[in-house]
Order: sequence, then C-alpha cells, then structure tokens
Amino acid sequence: MDETGSNEKVVHRLTSGGNLVVAVASLDYGGPVYETVFIFEFRDGRIATETA
Repeated sequence: MDETGSNEKVVHRLTSGGNLVVAVASLDYGGPVYETVFIFEFRDGRIATETA
C-alpha cells in the first residue's frame, strides 16, 4: 500500500465462456498478499453477479 491508501491487484489468469468470466488474482494491501478467484456472471452485457 502506498501513502494514498491504494492497493495492488495483479490478474494472473482470465478465462471466459458463455456468460461467465473467472479471474485469478492476487491482492496486496500492504501486508499479507491474498490469492483470490473472482467469478463474474454477465447478463445483457453487464455484470449481473460477482462472487469472490
């Protein structure tokens, strides 16, 4: 984390099929680095649901 309070997000893999997009990423808030998976479901070209 820098002096502005921002954090770093690094996307390692992005996979899509149909109306789903899965992103594998790491999140660094200036302490432990969290490995996470985001699942986005799209409807009518917009994000309908997000699960992390």
